[in-house]
Amino acid sequence: MAARGDAKATSKKGPDPAAKAAVAKKVEVLKDLLVRGDTTAWRAGRLYEELVKTNAWKDTGAPSLDDWAAAEFGVDEISLRRYRRVAGEFTERQVKMLTASKLDLGLSLLAILQPAATPRAPAVLRMTVPLPDGREVPFRTATVLQLEEALESLRISGAAGESDDLLPESGAALRVKLEQELSPGKAKNALPAPGVSMRAVHRDGKLRTLVTLRDIDAELLVKVGQALAKVGAARAK
Repeated sequence: MAARGDAKATSKKGPDPAAKAAVAKKVEVLKDLLVRGDTTAWRAGRLYEELVKTNAWKDTGAPSLDDWAAAEFGVDEISLRRYRRVAGEFTERQVKMLTASKLDLGLSLLAILQPAATPRAPAVLRMTVPLPDGREVPFRTATVLQLEEALESLRISGAAGESDDLLPESGAALRVKLEQELSPGKAKNALPAPGVSMRAVHRDGKLRTLVTLRDIDAELLVKVGQALAKVGAARAK
């Protein structure tokens, strides 16, 4: 019996050496691509997507994908998320012609102006961008600055829906918890429905989630605290 137990214990193996070597090679290639910036954004995004799917970062002991990416590649994780998102929607030629930064802004604007649009790439390229001064310009000819101003204007006006595309994993999990606790059915009917909005910012070298809560009944504040504690505990594991 002991021999059988020993055999079972020794049959457990760590990560496959060949798989580890393949991941290490992809990491080095991605590092080289990132040095070149937006010129190789599409290839970098596709390669990063492949690395994410392997879940290899979990073997490094990093607390999260974002932490691993920031430490491994020496760039902020927002850039990697941008490249990954753009590479998943557009062709390499489109990214080279219009740049990853512009196309990523286009996807964010599309989520506000045409949230149900699919496929997203053609919709972005045909989109008309409303500028803060009342003018409208075709997306293809709009500058990055104009796109940023349009996006900020829509967010300030309250026309912007929130997107989890750039939120760190803990932020996306927090949104789900808060929306569960603050659903209209759990608030008094005479009160306005509670509101939750989030956005991601890069501050102090980390991607952070900023949370705005509106019309929260005092009785629900305990629920909010519990939701925050649950997400915080999960993040610490």
